[in-house]
Amino acid sequence: MVKPLSVENVFVKRDIPISIGAAAIVLLLCLDYRTFKPNISYFADGSAIAGNISRFIGLFILLLFLLYMYLLIFEAQKNPEVPDDTDFLPLWKCVLFIIIGLAMIIIGGQAVVYSAKEIAQMAGMTETLIGLTIVAVGTSLPELVTSIVATKKGETGLAIGNVVGSNIFNMLFILGVSGVVHPISVNVASVVDLVVLIFTSLLTLMYSRTSNRLNRIEGCSLVLIYLIYIGYAIYR
Repeated sequence: MVKPLSVENVFVKRDIPISIGAAAIVLLLCLDYRTFKPNISYFADGSAIAGNISRFIGLFILLLFLLYMYLLIFEAQKNPEVPDDTDFLPLWKCVLFIIIGLAMIIIGGQAVVYSAKEIAQMAGMTETLIGLTIVAVGTSLPELVTSIVATKKGETGLAIGNVVGSNIFNMLFILGVSGVVHPISVNVASVVDLVVLIFTSLLTLMYSRTSNRLNRIEGCSLVLIYLIYIGYAIYR
């Protein structure tokens, strides 16, 4: 919506499909492998559980993440990018700016998440709804800021890579580490959410394939879908 984005072929052919594949794999791992349907059980409070991310599954997801990282490094070494003649900032200054920026992003994100979570719990919101809305928005604020700044500066590859890379990182690394640390029960609502994630990712891929760009109308449609989905999550 801020500015039409040019989408490089590497995102269309590699990264966005891998992001979709990661979500699909996690979805399948949450289902009963014999029927590919939720294996319904129940929490003590009566809420339905569709499946579990066990330590073994968490480790498997982590291995997929390492495989993806190897692919990125291998292709980067195979096709190194030649820098142009523009003047670069000193290395120490770049490192300093990164550290300061990360610290400010983390502090700001934590403040938003914790404060909003307290308000949501006082309002009686469920953990799933808090995670889907307040925590998700709070932890995604750094990506939003980074992508908008990169877009305004014409660094569309950085803006798209930030979003797609974060999806893959969250799905494979964060979920994998969490599963290894402690098995995770997946409720039925989360299975529906994964289906929505896959659908919107496929839609983004379709948009990206049209002239290798994401225009303002397509951006608006994605934001509208998100608002509809949040309305559904609140209603649910």
